Amino acid sequence: MPSFDVQILEMHITADRELGFANSVQRVIVRDTKGDITLDGVFRNTNCYHKRNGRWLIQYEHISFPVDLASGKVVLQLKQP
Repeated sequence: MPSFDVQILEMHITADRELGFANSVQRVIVRDTKGDITLDGVFRNTNCYHKRNGRWLIQYEHISFPVDLASGKVVLQLKQP
């Protein structure tokens, strides 16, 4: 069975009594059944939460990958300066 590792590289949370927002940059590593990496990529995740009856529920979620504007292709590898 494939395995997934997710690392939160950066996260910002803002909330009041009824609404909350979480923005994060995450890295996902997927390995096949042999343990070989089939995906190693970085993505941005944004969630909006609404508190109802004392419970926080996800109202909205958006996931996006960075794009190289010159080629129009998704950039999965995070480049360090």
